[in-house]
Amino acid sequence: MMTELKSLKDVRQAQTIKDVPAALDSLGIESDARIQYTSDAGQSKLINIHHAATGIDYYYVYNRGLNNNSGFGYGWKHGAAKEMDLPDASANITFRATGTPYRLDTWTGEITPIATYTSTDSSITIPVRLRFNQSTVIAFDHGKVLNAGEVGKVHVTSVTGGEAYYDGDGDLAIKATSNGLCHVALSDGTAKDVRADGVPPPINLSGWKLKVED
Repeated sequence: MMTELKSLKDVRQAQTIKDVPAALDSLGIESDARIQYTSDAGQSKLINIHHAATGIDYYYVYNRGLNNNSGFGYGWKHGAAKEMDLPDASANITFRATGTPYRLDTWTGEITPIATYTSTDSSITIPVRLRFNQSTVIAFDHGKVLNAGEVGKVHVTSVTGGEAYYDGDGDLAIKATSNGLCHVALSDGTAKDVRADGVPPPINLSGWKLKVED
């Protein structure tokens, strides 16, 4: 039986779980989200869930960290969480989706248009950075479901030295993270250099208190 199955042109055998994506690719089966790490994430791992609805696609992305920091090893079985200092996970994620991308804050309900991404006719690639145990929800609105306001037709495809966002009027703006030039490439093929001066250095918090009110 197995020999007959493996002889079929639409059957592949994966030796390990790591070989599954390549086996699926060889059959022309693409994943809904392709993750390409842009920095050494150590043992941090990004996972995602895709939910498609009428006129919109939702993706939940989560940095689960080590395997023993999740599932049974994360206190579900042994009764004690194993917190570890893991690096952030930074990646360019290509989502099989179209439309305007938004970031949804599941705590506040805020809907924020994403200003930096690249796109094709069938996919959108967005840079994502998540700390260990952090998650985000990204929505791709191709049916004007969210009614979140209009943004400009031009978006940022890449930026160095800062972060791009849309201001209250729907215009592109840059938040500088350091002094010097911010190089911005736009989806219409143009590029701009913006100089930032007077950016204060980061502040290391030696101590702080968190008060949570229900």
